[in-house]
Amino acid sequence: MSLSLARTRDLLKSILPDHDIWRLITIFYFFARFVKPDIIRDLILNFYKSTIQIRPLDPLHEQFLEWLHRKHKIEHSQNLVAETIFRPAPNDAAPAEHDLRWEPSAQLSRFDHSNRSFWIRRATKEGDIKTSARHVDPLEITCMSRSSAPIQKLIETVKYDVKNSDDAVVLVRNARQFSKVDPIWSAPRKERQRSFSMLVVPFSDQIRKKVQEFMKGDKLREWYAHLNQTHKCGLFMYGQPGTGKSSMAMLLAWDNNLEVFELSLSTLSGSNLEILWEQLPSRCMVLINDVDSAFTEEQTCNIGLDVLLKLIDAPANGRVLVLTANDPKRIPTKLTRNGRFDGHYEFPRLDFAIAKELFCVVYPDACGLSEDFAGLWMRLRPDSSQADIKAHFTRFPYNAAGAVADLRILE
Repeated sequence: MSLSLARTRDLLKSILPDHDIWRLITIFYFFARFVKPDIIRDLILNFYKSTIQIRPLDPLHEQFLEWLHRKHKIEHSQNLVAETIFRPAPNDAAPAEHDLRWEPSAQLSRFDHSNRSFWIRRATKEGDIKTSARHVDPLEITCMSRSSAPIQKLIETVKYDVKNSDDAVVLVRNARQFSKVDPIWSAPRKERQRSFSMLVVPFSDQIRKKVQEFMKGDKLREWYAHLNQTHKCGLFMYGQPGTGKSSMAMLLAWDNNLEVFELSLSTLSGSNLEILWEQLPSRCMVLINDVDSAFTEEQTCNIGLDVLLKLIDAPANGRVLVLTANDPKRIPTKLTRNGRFDGHYEFPRLDFAIAKELFCVVYPDACGLSEDFAGLWMRLRPDSSQADIKAHFTRFPYNAAGAVADLRILE
């Protein structure tokens, strides 16, 4: 006599309490003479297994992989993927650090946490070219339980550990295009946390407060809904290269725990932009750098202005959109008008006051030399930027006198 899988499952459900693994084993022992081995296997997998998937573009995807690496959870598994991770250097003058990270493959890898066993794998679709890259495969976490509560608790632990770790980085993804398949977002690279004090702009506190209020503003969301408007945050930053537009975007992303999706319109078609836009998570920062490079002097766009406007106007609660430009005159006013981009910020050119303040920020114990430095710098390099000054400072770590003396030699 053999019982069908469905009939056996129904019998177990009627007599088995939740989380009673020993009673489950006892029942299988007495049912063994009546139930085929393959049905017992299927019962274990289908009846007493819980699974949670983490989507590839969710920030938790990278956080979970990093947590597995830091806690040495799966490095002794039989089936792994080796991945070289480029980590930001402790300072801008040092080279980036390369770290070998062991990651789960499409085969199950087991690890233990809080006296419970879990299994993890990449849910790769066989034969699907678009999902062949490691960073676009969902993570599938499994445990032996009739409830997914243990996995939920594990994920909460991972998020807490990552939030309280010593590493302060921003995850940045770029668009990747292929000749025969749809474009995808790249694996995230890590950008080191920077300080707002190292970016001298008059509206730093204003723009920071604006984004913070947007991310935490439930009342604002209700007010926008009352006006039948999409609750979104659009920032238009313009100014000469090196004034800190992209750096400000990264600072805002770190300040609000946002993953950055970076685009260059000059390298994309309209259809590819739509595909990439559909893949964006609801809570993130979209950074479109040098948007003016996608427009001609006649203000025509290679991807089609209508396509761009449609995507920007689409509902996206929790998404921060940042546009940067070197020459705002090349951009049609309908793209950056109020309602689409309420915050317009012109990043100032380098002047004596900015050079002086930057010197004091970098060398706080030698602020008395700041006027000499700023005067020399503006005489020698009047058309330079904040980025140029910072590059000069990297040559003189903790040596304010050397930074000034080097300019005196050139004068």
